[in-house]
Amino acid sequence: MIAVTAAAMQGSVVPARDTYGLLPRGTSPWMYAVFAAFAAVFVIGVVRRLRPLGVPTLLRQAEGGVAAGLRRLVTLVLLQSRVARRARGWSHAAIFIAFLILTLGTALVALDWDALRPLGLRVLRGPFYLGYEAVLDAAGVAFLAGTLAALVRRLLRGGRDPRRAHREYVALLAALLYLGGTGFLLEGLRLALRPVPWGGWSFVGAWIAGLVHPLATSGAAGTVYVALWWSHAIVAFGLIAALPYSVFLHALTVPLNVVATSGRPKPALEAPFDLRELMASGEFDVQAGVSRVSDLEAHLRLALLACTNCGRCDEACSAVQMGTALSPRRLVQSLRRDLLADEPADDLLAGPLSEAELWACTTCAACVEACPVLVRPADLIVPFRRELVARNRLDGRQSEMLGNLGRGLNPYGLSAAERASVTRALQLPSPAQAPDADYLYWIGCAGAYDARIRSVVAAAVEVFRAGGLTVSALGEEEACTGDAARRLGEEGLFQQLALQNIETLQRYGVKRIVTHCAHCFNTLKNEYPRFGGTFDVVHHSQLIAELARSGRLPPAASAAGRVTFHDACYVGRYNRVFDSPREVLGAVAGLQLVEMERSRERSLCCGAGGANYWYDAPKREKAGAIRVREAQATGARTVVCECPFCIKMLEDAAAGAPGAEVQVRDVAEVVASALSDRHAADRGGQDAGAVAIHAGEGP
Repeated sequence: MIAVTAAAMQGSVVPARDTYGLLPRGTSPWMYAVFAAFAAVFVIGVVRRLRPLGVPTLLRQAEGGVAAGLRRLVTLVLLQSRVARRARGWSHAAIFIAFLILTLGTALVALDWDALRPLGLRVLRGPFYLGYEAVLDAAGVAFLAGTLAALVRRLLRGGRDPRRAHREYVALLAALLYLGGTGFLLEGLRLALRPVPWGGWSFVGAWIAGLVHPLATSGAAGTVYVALWWSHAIVAFGLIAALPYSVFLHALTVPLNVVATSGRPKPALEAPFDLRELMASGEFDVQAGVSRVSDLEAHLRLALLACTNCGRCDEACSAVQMGTALSPRRLVQSLRRDLLADEPADDLLAGPLSEAELWACTTCAACVEACPVLVRPADLIVPFRRELVARNRLDGRQSEMLGNLGRGLNPYGLSAAERASVTRALQLPSPAQAPDADYLYWIGCAGAYDARIRSVVAAAVEVFRAGGLTVSALGEEEACTGDAARRLGEEGLFQQLALQNIETLQRYGVKRIVTHCAHCFNTLKNEYPRFGGTFDVVHHSQLIAELARSGRLPPAASAAGRVTFHDACYVGRYNRVFDSPREVLGAVAGLQLVEMERSRERSLCCGAGGANYWYDAPKREKAGAIRVREAQATGARTVVCECPFCIKMLEDAAAGAPGAEVQVRDVAEVVASALSDRHAADRGGQDAGAVAIHAGEGP
């Protein structure tokens, strides 16, 4: 084939695209006229769907900046990186990437024949044209394979979607299959009717040309070609026109959403109001929650239109695995259908949304990490929770927790004196007594009021002191950060607590804060800056890792053996702190860290987030029980945590779990215990044989 082509190019015939050679004269203007009609339908649909969202503004305000948004567009959309994570995602990736190549190829035909040829210029000629033919044939094969696989899978499984949407998907996939098939058939007919020396570069077309050669010798071949060409063109134009009106709308909205939205969970919720402004104006009549889809922020409505209904969110969701009423996929699709409806519901809380599914969310963001198009279901759920709170549609435990926060500034409903008892027992000075302390230790409500978590506080203080750090604590002046109130939907109470804590911290001139609670960590670090409280906040695993890295911790060894680590959602997924706790564990001699099947950004939520620790959403099984089984599967006898609520949930599950006994400990407890063992060995004149804790050391 190459030799024949080279010979042809050395002679008078140069390979070039024969675009309208088998079509009647005047086909091009008619084709563009027909296309213009379909394009008008497309534009009207796009304007109708996207104009209310203010897309230009959303793109200008892209999270992380426009440049970051464009990088996400390349990796997530053009390269289909998240889609390809799942084995069966290959078909979508093949369809999309091949479709882009084929569309570009069609655009080059228009440029070559209709724009450049009248000027005496050509693009599709010579070696470039030969490569073009080979690439488009390869893309066509991938397109057909992906489309056929998607269509067969949808027909076999019947589809998760309502019947109408399922029929739409089937029809549109069948149309895509028709496009790919007729494209190759047209190429084969062209090569059979007008053979050229370089025809072998269109390897699929050349093969089909051999199959249809008998037809090419008949008088009807030309008529068949023209009819097939027009049917191919009209189906292609029809698909373009149908995009804004069909289930394939996501082909337009996904790129926009990916540019506008960060690929990571958003650590801070959006504030529907600022309590400081309300207090200054004296006007408190504001709407915090939503009951209609039109009340959602524009970027959330764009996300609804971007959802592809792939179900990856459900696969990652702990609420789904627990057997609760929540399905993130179903919830998002319900809101999407309402957004696209001619008559949207006036009150979604009267249906199709249920209170049970809204309360079941743990706001763990596993769905966000899994979503290939960056939809954030929790950001859609919290606004509706706020409306439920405004309507006082709370159960007894939820009301009790909020009442305790309002009266006693902690969800337990206990006296502030309990906080002071902890600081006294550990001899922690106040910021007034120790203004030059390295850090203020934010002990948190669980650390003050839960006997089990007090041991974590004691261990953390022991490690800090072993590393030569001085820490202070607020004692009675510390109030709950308000995370549970905010995630539950009580925005006003959250802001009251936040403003009170910010005022206290600023009064003492606090700059650096360390906390062991994942929720306190995220709230102080990411939620408080919106209300004027900007501090240098670190998680205790980060601080211990820094002490280890700098060589400030003495040698330590542990007899714990094999351990596994559970990533807390609000430390790991939300704040991308994955390495610090592992660095610490890997540096303690005697520990062997083994990972669970789901770890780091894929870690399974313990079930306590989203204020779920403070009430009981109906479920088939607790998330902690699932997580304990995953830990047992590693062969580890100890699960190391970094959040008090993870400890409580996993310990509760481990107590009744069948199989090997599993111990649950905080990372600070592991290090403190290792240090104590070494000190005891030293006092006994024994050589523990430990290695110094420093970065990169360990098994």
